[in-house]
Amino acid sequence: MKIPKKANRDLRDAQIRLIDITKRKAKREEDLVSIKIYKEIKAYDKRPGLDIKIRLDNKAKDHRMRVLFGHDLDMDSVYAESIFECVKRRAYPPKTWENPDFSQNFNRYIQVMDDKDRGFTVSSLGLAEYENVKDKGLFLTLFRSIGELGDWGDFPTEDAQLDKDGLGRMEFDLFFDSFSKDFRSSRQRVLGGRVEFFALELDRENQREFMVEKPDLELFDNQFSTLFRDRDKNAFIRIYNPDPKASYLRIEKAIDYDILGDHPCEKDLAKDKISAFDIRTFKLEI
Repeated sequence: MKIPKKANRDLRDAQIRLIDITKRKAKREEDLVSIKIYKEIKAYDKRPGLDIKIRLDNKAKDHRMRVLFGHDLDMDSVYAESIFECVKRRAYPPKTWENPDFSQNFNRYIQVMDDKDRGFTVSSLGLAEYENVKDKGLFLTLFRSIGELGDWGDFPTEDAQLDKDGLGRMEFDLFFDSFSKDFRSSRQRVLGGRVEFFALELDRENQREFMVEKPDLELFDNQFSTLFRDRDKNAFIRIYNPDPKASYLRIEKAIDYDILGDHPCEKDLAKDKISAFDIRTFKLEI
């Protein structure tokens, strides 16, 4: 792929003069550079969804690179995971919106669907930014190659151009899942795709030492957040319910703790469900 090498001199002039980004008129240079993009898409026969890997070596400045998931879904909202919630947001900017860009942030996944609950979910490891564009689809930002910090002063950030000293060599992992009706399960599938598996060869002498006891649980419509150990090496798991109604939960050999995992929970909470929009932390007896 060939793209312009950088912006023309008008951009630097606008930066020095502190011209608001919405009023800048800079264009791209005519000189082109080549960027090789390698895409790898994996499909599995044992589970739904796609694993997507993109590799490239950036050679250009003053640009943003995005990947497009094209769709023609009739929808007005998108659903983005935030911190312990799944937020319903506008799919398109209101008429009063003046910024030329309507990009938004997400935590681990973004989901689009029509009024019949048909659509897809995408999760990304990297820059968590998306924009849903009318008649085009869902854009996910791979990286920004921009040599300034904001437009309220002249603060050059040359290394942020990501075009030299090995900074341009980048790798991106994305996880895609389509669904019809089961949009909650789709969220769990893309989150599961983010977990890497590795092989470990054991001999007879250390086999018993590496025996692992897995948590015995079933999330139902709840979502996994964090698995961690405290300073005493006790294992904890944090789960949350993103829905406006209680959701079933099955978890064995676990003790309710406060949200930070510091103290046993004083409230007598049901072990078989999580209340609407609630966050629960459990100490695992493993």
